[in-house]
Amino acid sequence: MVLRCAGVQELTQGDLDRLGFTVVDMSFIPIRDVLPHRFDLVDMRIGECGCPCLFIIESQIDSAATVQPFGSQIADPSLAKAQHPIGPARPLPVQDEITITIPLADSWFPYLGLTVTAALAPTAGNVHARAIYIQRR
Repeated sequence: MVLRCAGVQELTQGDLDRLGFTVVDMSFIPIRDVLPHRFDLVDMRIGECGCPCLFIIESQIDSAATVQPFGSQIADPSLAKAQHPIGPARPLPVQDEITITIPLADSWFPYLGLTVTAALAPTAGNVHARAIYIQRR
């Protein structure tokens, strides 16, 4: 895997391992409606406490969308009703990529997640998300 995101030098999986980072592939979600779609939760209990988590969200859909990061005390996405929005929803332009940094020193949750909501029902494409954080050694 090669990590590419705006403003960041290209890093290989070997670079990330050597630097002590963990990359979690959260999933590809095909979106065809305007309902919120929740990505897999990231287990931050194994992350280095106080270190930020970086989300990279790549849109391949043909509609603009918004991305809302959230924290949860519950690991099961179907039961994670105690989710707490972290910051404002961010715009995700059509077929573009954004990064969102969650400064965990300010507010820490054992599980982090994302919801993506399309402005208009897309007819094609997926949204892909990855989380990057430092794992305790």
